[in-house]
Amino acid sequence: MEKVSVVGLGLMGTALAEAFLRKPLTVMVWNRTPSRCNPLGAQGARIASTVKAAVSASEAVIVCVSNYAAADELLRVREVSAALNGKTLIQLSSGTPKEARDTAAWARETGAQYLDGAILAYPSHIGSATAQILISGSPEVFRQHKELLEILGTPAYVGLNPGAAAALDCAGLISTMTSMIGLIHGIALCESESVETEHLVSMVNAFLPTRAELNREMAERIRAGKFDDPQAPLKTWAGVARHFVHIAQENHLAKDVPSFIAGLLDRALAEGLGEQEISSLVKIIRPDEMDKPNRSESV
Repeated sequence: MEKVSVVGLGLMGTALAEAFLRKPLTVMVWNRTPSRCNPLGAQGARIASTVKAAVSASEAVIVCVSNYAAADELLRVREVSAALNGKTLIQLSSGTPKEARDTAAWARETGAQYLDGAILAYPSHIGSATAQILISGSPEVFRQHKELLEILGTPAYVGLNPGAAAALDCAGLISTMTSMIGLIHGIALCESESVETEHLVSMVNAFLPTRAELNREMAERIRAGKFDDPQAPLKTWAGVARHFVHIAQENHLAKDVPSFIAGLLDRALAEGLGEQEISSLVKIIRPDEMDKPNRSESV
């Protein structure tokens, strides 16, 4: 691979282009606001005047804009679609699994090869092994472009389904963001009681290895549909969650986080899940689970 084009030069797109420029590659860049191209031009990038010119210039075209709708505005234009014929489109914009599948189907119609990706990193991580890049789509196309993707970080192929990378990205971010928000709430709670927050951070960090094991156990329970014999039944968690609400009220904290947790657990209690393991909450999050038999018993 000697040529690559980068469409979209926000913070992340710029970091992608800079990583390519550190290698012996011909790098073509395009951005809706042309002035954002100039610093990269000073580093050796070629600046495309149009999206069509950027697509036409390289075998591999990487798109990194705010979302799939923004990408569609740029790509689903007759002359651009025609220019994509025979190229490889690597979509690194944020979106949903359905948007990824729809884009993959459209790319096939244009005659382009397609990979969908999700970047699990900040722009400052791009170009290092710590930047994990999830890639889904054709395994053959992934193999063709693996070396190119390795310039950006550590690519991980996650499946043939074009929506797999987006699904994992969204799932991971939901988990991460709820943990972060919970920690922020916990810090505010500690501060309201004049407790040093370093104690909380140390306690949470010390629990991380145990958390990893519990994560695996919860995933296995959900996969098997087996929620009995809990060490702590869901009704116990629900009782604890109500304490969170009371503390927020007493200490004049926002109740959004504890009310959400308590509300979800109370819904589970109302559905008769009180004696089951907390992972049985999947039956509330995915309601069709309520109508399914225990998978471990039906095998």
